[in-house]
This record gives sequence, structure tokens and C-alpha cells, in this order.
Amino acid sequence: MHPRTGTALLSVVSLLVILQARPCGAQEDPTGQGLLWQVAPAELPTVLVVLEEGPLVGVGASRITSWDRKNGGTRWWMDREGAEEVIVEAAGGTRVLVGRRSRGSYRVDVVDDEAKQVLWGTGRRRGELRQLLMAQEERMLFLLERPASGEGRIVARDLLTGERVWQTPAGPLPARGEAGVREGTSRMVLAGSRLIRVDGGERPAAVSAHDAGTGELRWLSFLQGAEGVPGLLVHPAGLFTVGGDLHRMDPENGALLWRVEGRWLPTGYRSPWLQVAEAESGRIQLLHGATGEKRWDDPADPGLEQPGRTTWTHQGILAVGGDGEAVLFDVSSGRRAQRHRARYPLDPDREPVRIWDAGDGVIAVRGGRERTVLLRLDDRGSVSWMREAGPPVQRFATTEEGARRLYGLTLDADGGTGAVWAAVMQAGEAVLAAWEAESGERVISLPVLRDGVVFAVDGAARRVYLLTPERRLAAAGY
Repeated sequence: MHPRTGTALLSVVSLLVILQARPCGAQEDPTGQGLLWQVAPAELPTVLVVLEEGPLVGVGASRITSWDRKNGGTRWWMDREGAEEVIVEAAGGTRVLVGRRSRGSYRVDVVDDEAKQVLWGTGRRRGELRQLLMAQEERMLFLLERPASGEGRIVARDLLTGERVWQTPAGPLPARGEAGVREGTSRMVLAGSRLIRVDGGERPAAVSAHDAGTGELRWLSFLQGAEGVPGLLVHPAGLFTVGGDLHRMDPENGALLWRVEGRWLPTGYRSPWLQVAEAESGRIQLLHGATGEKRWDDPADPGLEQPGRTTWTHQGILAVGGDGEAVLFDVSSGRRAQRHRARYPLDPDREPVRIWDAGDGVIAVRGGRERTVLLRLDDRGSVSWMREAGPPVQRFATTEEGARRLYGLTLDADGGTGAVWAAVMQAGEAVLAAWEAESGERVISLPVLRDGVVFAVDGAARRVYLLTPERRLAAAGY
């Protein structure tokens, strides 16, 4: 099905085929592998959205499919114009926002799962789509666009109708792949009822705020010490610009509350102290959230060979490296309290590392080509337990409970066999294999649910699975 596109309301008949929902996998799981259901879609999704207590909506290069979460039955599907890359967000309730980017063009569709139709679409547009942002209360959608000719712009549209409400220039946007904003920050953010954006490329950088609903300019500020294009970060401690010096601004009026020289990034907060880390060196400092005053005379330097994560525990500030090395600092003085040597060798080019904050310490997972290491550190950086397992980890995902369960999507060294496993983290139990793919199949990561993880397998048989390792772990007494 290849429907024509346009900005008007799109025809349900030409876009949508509704199929009878039917179970696609046995509820009793006769294989004992923890699979609740499996389906074989015509096109594998690259992104999957879990709607509020409802179905699963999968978006592929050219097809959108909705599955019943309980049994995997196909509720409906629709074909759309293909694209090289998709951006998907849940727009609240039953709506799904789908952005598609191809070389030199883009389009945006808002799909309503309950109505089983596209509410509206932009049609294909020349240029680039850089960012999508939603304001639920104002019922607005903001698009940061770079047209084929001209500078960037922000377009505000009604989320339900697609009607353009207001538009404003966004300054020059570098081509994709060129130097841009720092990872983890954005060109535009929402802070209450304000849409705040940054224009970069020239000094000083300009930061402005518009009323999200009307587009009215509320304030405009110019920043000194902001190199290139600073990124914006909304943090529990306030609004920050990151890139060059660290600035804290008042989102209501644009006033500069304080400025600290150096390339610092907020990493933690315990009122009134803001924990920041220096981008290049990994050094740590505490700043007073209201004044920017430094708590320590000199920054704390973990001196980690492979910097990983810094977390604030009950015992102090703990810095953990990718090789398991850990350093604990005293909060009052910034002095080093304890240091623990590396726990395993590390080749960062070949072995991905993920580190999670567990509240009373950290959990580190190191995935190599031959094995997987799971490391649990307490709030002082000492080893609570360490386990090795295989096959090696390729991708990771965690449940909402985070520290209690970890799901890993794995792939062996020659790319042949995929597997999904689950581990009991707090007790440090051995990894439990929950499912293994056949030779030649590739595991594609999809979202983690409250009761399991959804993933896709690309191979001789293309399938989407809902895995519920929680049941298997419970049966084993965990």
C-alpha cells in the first residue's frame, strides 16, 4: 500500500488495513524460554513505542504496526513512505509521533492508535529535521528544521490538527555530522511554559525564550564564554547552558544567575549542592546551586584511566572507571578517602561498558568478545560481588526497578547466535539464559517493559518477541 501524502487529513481507507487480533504465541510458553508471544511481521520495526497501559506500536522504514500487548495479535497496520531513519515518540494517551528522515528530505506524521489513523502529516519536505519536542499541556509540537535553502527555524504546530501556530528563525544550523551541541543537551528545551532555544555559531551565543503556546518572545540573553553552539540542559537544579563556560539561567526572565569558567557538565544534585564534572579531565567539583560558589578549593581528580560514571552515595562521591577502578571522595573536603584498583583489563575499542547508579553503589557491566563481567560495588567502591558469564554482551537494557534486574541482548563473536538473558543483580546470582536465537539470526533491541523486554530478530525468520524472564526467575525462586 503506497498512499499519497499531504497536509490534509489522510484517508483511512487508503492508508489502513485493520486485521483481526489473534494470539501469535502460546501463553503457556511450552518451550520454557520465557516467551509470552511471538509474531512474524512483514517488516521488522526499528523503533517500538509502549503506549500507556496499552498496545505496542512498532515503526519500521515504511510500515507502522500496532500489536496487542497481551497476546501479540495484530490490531492494525499502515504503510508510509520509506525513510533511512525514523524518530518515534509517544505523544501521550493513544498518539504516536513519527518523524522520518532521508537524505535531503523529511516528514512528520501523528498517528492515533485508538482511532487507527494518521491525524495529520506534514508531507515530504526538502531539508533536514533536527529535533522534535512536545508540550503536552499546551498541546503543541515543535520542530527544529533546516530547510534546503535558508537558515534553521522552529515551527510550532497544534499536536492534534497539525495547524501551524507560530514560527521563528533559529539561526544557522551546521550540516548533520558537523560540530554541534554537546551530547546529552539540546538546541531547544521546555522549561514550564517556556520554549527556550539557543542560536550558536557566533559569539556571544544568544539564548531566547518564547511562550510555548503563542510564540511571543519573553526574553533574549547573550552569553559570554560560550564557545560555538552551547547546548541547553534542564536539570533539577535549574536551566544550564553547556559548552564553554557553565551558565545557570532563570528560565522565567533569562537572568544570568551565575557563571563558572571551564567546560563543566552537571552530573548530580543534592540540595543545595550541584555536582559537576569537567568534560576533558573527569575532575569533579561541587557548586552551590543558588550562587555557583565552589565547595572545594581545588577540584577532585579521580585520575581514572577509563572514566565511567560519578555518583553521590551515602559515604561520599564515588567515581568508577570502565575497568572497575573506583575512587571515593569526602563530600566536605573533596579529599580522596579510598581508592580501589582496576578489577579487570579493558580494551575500550572492543569492549562496551555500561555503569548504573544503584542508589547504594553502582552496577557495572563489561561486554567483551569472549565474556561478560557483571560487577557490583557498594557505596564506598568495594566489590560486593563479581560474576562472569557468556555469551558476550552486545546491548543492555534495564527494567524500571533497575538495580534488581538487568536484561542483556547478546551476540557471539562471529555474529552468529543471539541470546537474551536476565540476571538477579542485588544478590549477585549467576546469569540465567532466557532465550537463544538460531545461527545467523541478529537480535535487535527494543523497549523494556514492566514485565519483560520486547525485541526483534532479523534472520531466516523475522520475528518480534515479548520475553518475560521475570516469570522464569520467579519460578526459580528469585
